[in-house]
Amino acid sequence: MLLETERLIIRKVTEQDLSFTLEIYSNEKIMKYLGGVLSKEYITKQIFNKWLERTKINKPHFVPVMIALKETNEPIGMGGLRKTTREGETGLELGFMISLEFQHKGYASEFCRSLIKHAFDTLDNKRIISGTSLDNRGAINLLEKLGFVKFKEIERDESFPELRNLGLFELKK
Repeated sequence: MLLETERLIIRKVTEQDLSFTLEIYSNEKIMKYLGGVLSKEYITKQIFNKWLERTKINKPHFVPVMIALKETNEPIGMGGLRKTTREGETGLELGFMISLEFQHKGYASEFCRSLIKHAFDTLDNKRIISGTSLDNRGAINLLEKLGFVKFKEIERDESFPELRNLGLFELKK
């Protein structure tokens, strides 16, 4: 376990998380704002296997992590913090995805608050960025509730060319 909140465990990805990862990345509603559903082969080889390799690297930031219920250890989402440069903006980026059945229950907010606290207090970061589709009102509302402010709009993200019309948001310590 990396972090713990009132209701969540934030832990490293394990091989047992493949089926949950496939479920999330195959869900049209979740992937709507992330470029669309991905193939099982792509998810396994290009995403999940790389995640497993990253868990072996001892870095102070987390990419990726599983979000699990504390009571049952059932995965409900994934996310993390990663050092990145997007559209010339360098920073620690916060990302997250929550399974549909667990959305609108405060889990994303709880997860994000925990990682924000970790980034500012433990990693002594001064700025966190997060990008989302300008059509994704749910994510934008959450980011704004957490104190993030939109600072840039981009038509096409050079890091993820399949994504269009993104907003970059920032939170400063």
